[in-house]
Amino acid sequence: MNIKAKIISSITALALAGIFLTALALSGPEAPVYSTPPDMEPPPAPAEPESAGPAEGFWVCEHDGYIAVYHNAERGTPLETTGIPLRSLRAGDQEMLREGVFFEDYMDVVLFLEDFGP
Repeated sequence: MNIKAKIISSITALALAGIFLTALALSGPEAPVYSTPPDMEPPPAPAEPESAGPAEGFWVCEHDGYIAVYHNAERGTPLETTGIPLRSLRAGDQEMLREGVFFEDYMDVVLFLEDFGP
């Protein structure tokens, strides 16, 4: 078989495979089309959270000149006191940490503290 015949037969095989795959894709089941949405009941409204106590979360603030992390429910004793002195930070950051910063997730606390670490 010469080279031209091989090229023509390869192109023909590719074209037939393309036609077959296109026909296969178009013959699949179609999703129903509604002119109006079906009647569905709305999902139940979420229950209101009970405010029995303080919200879960963490406070990052100053304690004895260093940055400390407190659990929101127990603000008397820090969970962790970092080795980051408050005086080593910019004035705006010092003021922010003196007031305290609240986080709902401890991972957010870790990411926040990374900004102040060495």
